[in-house]
Amino acid sequence: MTLAPGGISINPINWRRDDTPASVKENLGSLTVEGKLVTPGIADARVDTVRGSVVVTTADAKLYAILADGAAMFGPESYHLHDYGFFFNNLKQNVADRIKAFLEKQ
Repeated sequence: MTLAPGGISINPINWRRDDTPASVKENLGSLTVEGKLVTPGIADARVDTVRGSVVVTTADAKLYAILADGAAMFGPESYHLHDYGFFFNNLKQNVADRIKAFLEKQ
């Protein structure tokens, strides 16, 4: 249901749309389930170019995976609820970089 044919994702660590993996060491910081910021982050990332999704292999499924009742929609071991938290500092850095680039063009 969440993956449409031809779906596209971007790696939230290295900002690539191909299947180049980004290690957990490249993750600038993640939020834990308690909301604590940890660096380096707790999640790696790789784009599955066939499914159009981001694959995470380093997060603890017992802590972060969607519960079984949501698995019917998102699949087993889905981390969809943590899209922002896993890559929190990488997202912040990307926003800062984009704002800086925009302002430099003015």
